[in-house]
Amino acid sequence: MTGLSAELAYLFRHALLRDAAYEMQLPSDRAVLHMLTLRIMEGLLGGRPEPPDILAERDEESSPAHPTDAVARELAEHARHAAEGNVEAEEAAAALRLYTHRAAEHAEVSFALPEAASLWLALAELLPQGEAGVALRRAAATTAILGRTEEAEALYQQAIDQLQAAGLELQVAHARSNAAILLRRVGRVDRAMELYQSAMAVFRAAGERAGAAKVRMNMAHLTYVMGDVAGAEAAYAESLAEFRDLGSADGECTVIAALAALYTGTGRSAEAVPMLERCLALRMEQGNLRREAAVLMTLANAMFNLEARDRFIEYSERALAIHRQIGNLPGEGTVLGNLAVQWHQQGELDRAEAGMRRALAIHREVGSRRSEALALGNLAGLLAERGDLAGAEAGYRESLRGLAAVKDRRFEALMRCDYALCLLQLAHPDNARALWRQGAAALHELGDTAQLPRKQEAMSHACRTAGVPPFDVE
Repeated sequence: MTGLSAELAYLFRHALLRDAAYEMQLPSDRAVLHMLTLRIMEGLLGGRPEPPDILAERDEESSPAHPTDAVARELAEHARHAAEGNVEAEEAAAALRLYTHRAAEHAEVSFALPEAASLWLALAELLPQGEAGVALRRAAATTAILGRTEEAEALYQQAIDQLQAAGLELQVAHARSNAAILLRRVGRVDRAMELYQSAMAVFRAAGERAGAAKVRMNMAHLTYVMGDVAGAEAAYAESLAEFRDLGSADGECTVIAALAALYTGTGRSAEAVPMLERCLALRMEQGNLRREAAVLMTLANAMFNLEARDRFIEYSERALAIHRQIGNLPGEGTVLGNLAVQWHQQGELDRAEAGMRRALAIHREVGSRRSEALALGNLAGLLAERGDLAGAEAGYRESLRGLAAVKDRRFEALMRCDYALCLLQLAHPDNARALWRQGAAALHELGDTAQLPRKQEAMSHACRTAGVPPFDVE
């Protein structure tokens, strides 16, 4: 027998002996042993941490780190067995709640998101109504990151119902604000705005300045998507001033990244880059991978607009790796779709089509209607280049329906310009001209000085090829 196989045999026999010895104990004795183990481990790890005040939590805050965190789930199991055996029942139940909470937080900050979601749900079962509502909100937020949209929406509603029943209006506002982000992603923008407005009213009445600043920032994003660039920029500026006054570097960074995304979409990518680089440094210092990936995605978009291809690919691939590491399926779909557009431009059509179809499948899986509409439009452009004009036209029509539904004026305008060139290839020059002008007028109104010249150049080339006057000439 080799050394390795002998070792494995020993471990196998040892595990059997251990399990057999454990099962030979009376249940009451086993419960006593679990409580003893719990106390010994706590003693070795600096004692029991203070129980968190879950009702004081905001968004996805975590408790200060403690040496027990790495084994919090194991400690929770010992507490559960002790409680089930009625050994020091009150203490055991308190330890079970404490360590289930800390295990959920530890899983979250370690980006073990499926485990975190499961632990938040387990914690909700251990808590009274109001506190359970907070745990359900945390479960919903984690589930949403994983792309399990329907489940997340149901959990948010459960959280809101429980928090309302307990009379915890401030926590209801936080839950509504979080739920609005999910609804925005799936295209229910009117309902999302209603939830934001409801949350804002509560935060203002309670003097909750940080909550109000965050909601104002999120409302600014919706305002921008719906076409009011000036209004969105003003709202971002208000949120930024509020976070600075509060001394919240994290909140300030979040707003700056969002404002930089607006700059990127309105022809100011060069201004956006230094803003985003500062945010990226902070996110990397914090170790917040999800937010780091979000900044990398916006940086990549800025580089795309600046035609810095190598840096676009670098930032996109870094973001994609993080999304896959932490299980952020919606983020993975978005970055993969963006890379596919670059591959298309490079002439790698097979690779681009595969990437676009994978991104489209992800967006459909997670229920992100806006992202699905964008992916459909990108794929339609590739199909048109490959000569599948019927497939391209169907894709553009479906894309425009989706973008109109989610009220994304900028991308709807871009897609109108692209669809117009498809109609030109289909020998419908009058319809193409009208559609292109609609899109170009909207881009001009929205101040998209980055994309409008590109659409004009593509249109001029297509018109020369078709032998018709340019669409922007009377």
